[in-house]
Amino acid sequence: RLRVNENYEPSNCIWATKKQQERKRNKIRYSLYDRWRNMMFRCENICDINYGSRGIEVTAPLDNFKTYYEYVLSLPKPEGFDFSARFHLDRIDNDGNYQVGNLRWVTVKENLENSRNPKNNPLLKKEA
Repeated sequence: RLRVNENYEPSNCIWATKKQQERKRNKIRYSLYDRWRNMMFRCENICDINYGSRGIEVTAPLDNFKTYYEYVLSLPKPEGFDFSARFHLDRIDNDGNYQVGNLRWVTVKENLENSRNPKNNPLLKKEA
């Protein structure tokens, strides 16, 4: 049986909201860590024809996750932004490195339009 607490008030449930906030922060942290780890792998892999073999690098200070995390959180975010797969970190100069000043948050469509060959992208052809 559940015991009913006569002093129950939603404002007494601070623990629940703190736990929810902590889970949200962890979800953001792990999402960004996965993006950072994949970025590092692509650029360090010389067999990757789109990144490593083209000479695309991750320059300091973004080669350190802590500084990467702080930097990408400080970037301006598009309207309706959340840390889902609907938003990507994009290199403004597609031939440039992952470096401070060359990253921005964009929608998937904007990211596809900024690819090296957007005309051949089947996802963009469907919308046209």
